[in-house]
Amino acid sequence: MIKYFLIVLFCVLGTRSPLYAEEKVHNIVFIPKSSDQQFWKFVQDGANSAVSESGRVNLTWRGPSYNDNVQSQIDILKLYTRAEVDAIILAPTDRERLEDPVRLATQSGIKVIVVDSGLQGDHHNGFVGTDNREAGKASAREMVRLLHGRGNVAIVRIVKGSASTDERAEGFIEYVKTTSPDIKIIYDSWDGSSMGSLVSNTIKLLKSNLVIDGIFAVNETATEGVLRALRSTGRSKQIRFIGFDATDYLLDGVKTGELDGLLVQDPRNMGYQSVMMAIEAIGKAPASVKNVTTGVTLITPMNLQNPDIRKLLKP
Repeated sequence: MIKYFLIVLFCVLGTRSPLYAEEKVHNIVFIPKSSDQQFWKFVQDGANSAVSESGRVNLTWRGPSYNDNVQSQIDILKLYTRAEVDAIILAPTDRERLEDPVRLATQSGIKVIVVDSGLQGDHHNGFVGTDNREAGKASAREMVRLLHGRGNVAIVRIVKGSASTDERAEGFIEYVKTTSPDIKIIYDSWDGSSMGSLVSNTIKLLKSNLVIDGIFAVNETATEGVLRALRSTGRSKQIRFIGFDATDYLLDGVKTGELDGLLVQDPRNMGYQSVMMAIEAIGKAPASVKNVTTGVTLITPMNLQNPDIRKLLKP
């Protein structure tokens, strides 16, 4: 009788419905641009929220120490191009050099979601990020308003090849050229991604013979570098200044009026949406690249204390 009971039990357990089987845990690797910017802490917070909500994701977070270390990103991507990885979320530091490693990853069966900054080619499975060209135009619109449609403007970029920041600069230039012929862009330079190089190059710019009425900085590091340079040369509040992204240091600049505006993205939503997109892509046949655009908001001294604005600014 006992023997018969054991045989029946084995048969039931061995053929039980898939309804009772545990769902597969997905292994997803998130490769940000760097670990030295507060922006990526917001992104990671959003990604972790998606992981908690899903309940079936093992998320590995690993990126370069600094924003311009393209080779480090390539090495990390190659390291995780292996059988046990289901999906990779990548914020490419270089739109061209990351294309081939991404192609190799997708050919091995890994789904790749690109976040924040665009990538050349169509090997990836989706994109989540800001419409950076439109964000650049929004920055220019505010600059035109502040300068009453006339003056000399400088653009401070970081490194060549970063799609997101270059698109912001291109959108800024396009808007100025098409709407405000009396505003001249007299300086447009890639001044490096380290704080030291950005501060040093901006100080040189401020001490040059150029007459500068406004400055547009394309990301968090560039904006902080320019603000530090303005403060060290005693030029803050003398030059209209629009920047990108938000840190405590930059928000202090908005409070004091040294920064006229910050274009702030929604990095938390970016992280959340990218993980959800990766989960959706896993197990599906390749399809056309799916795009999700997250928003951008202009922060000024006038709206800084708005409750909806404050939600975007705290990790």
